[in-house]
Amino acid sequence: MGVAMLKTSLLGIVLLAVVACARPQIVTPGPGEATLRGTVTYRERLALPVDAVLEVWVTDQSPSITVMSVVGETASLTDGRQVPLPFTLLYESRRIDPSHPYAVHAVIRHDGEILYATDIGGVSVITQGNPSEVMLVVSPPRD
Repeated sequence: MGVAMLKTSLLGIVLLAVVACARPQIVTPGPGEATLRGTVTYRERLALPVDAVLEVWVTDQSPSITVMSVVGETASLTDGRQVPLPFTLLYESRRIDPSHPYAVHAVIRHDGEILYATDIGGVSVITQGNPSEVMLVVSPPRD
């Protein structure tokens, strides 16, 4: 086998591995778990850094809660993917009180710095007629 053929074969293997890793993983909730799915996007026409991190979390927004109560969270490297970025967040069903409001929040970070974030109140989800699948629009942080 010649050097050119070997290089072509190796390139094919690397590209196959990259494509396989880029596909979103299927997350199946276990017993007592539920799922919040969605996408995160932004309006700016800028590419994300290859090593940006997407963080998504759900909080109990009940006025009686004095300390932020995180019900579920997930974080993932974007690995060069661009918006819209899909996410799947698992949370424990038993932690959800149907009478409480819940909100989902997201940030995209690079080197610890927030590049984009949802508004401070987040987006209502899960209870009180709100969805379990959402599209979040994030914006650059305000100074």
